[in-house]
Amino acid sequence: MSSGNDSGLIQTCWKAWNDWIVENKKAKEMQQMLDESQGRFSSFTGRNKGSAKSAMQRAAEAQDISVQLVIYMYWKKEALVQRMRRYGKEKNTKRKEQLQGVKGLFKNFANELDGSLKAGTPRIEPKRKGRATSTPPKDPNSPKAGDGPA
Repeated sequence: MSSGNDSGLIQTCWKAWNDWIVENKKAKEMQQMLDESQGRFSSFTGRNKGSAKSAMQRAAEAQDISVQLVIYMYWKKEALVQRMRRYGKEKNTKRKEQLQGVKGLFKNFANELDGSLKAGTPRIEPKRKGRATSTPPKDPNSPKAGDGPA
């Protein structure tokens, strides 16, 4: 009986060893498949991670540029307003100077006219040529015709 037990034991050990080899082989194949899948998945995630990171970097750069553009537009508008203010101020200053010049001309003219009127006008009565008048010049203090007693 012992030989039957020995052969059954050998048979059982042989079968267990064979099952273990088959399981190890299947486990190695499964591990190899998982490693391949993991490699493909990691390359896929690596590419996606890189493209996602790249997309996020582009979005961040676009946002930074947007902020810079807003600041630049406000600066540009302020620069234009300041330039127009300067232009208007210079134009008004020139007009004021021209107006002061014209006022000065009028003031000088008025002073010269006033001075010449105060000094009197040196008029010379022109002599009448050709006709002789028989009536003497009128006296401004004499009564006019029709003013006297009637």
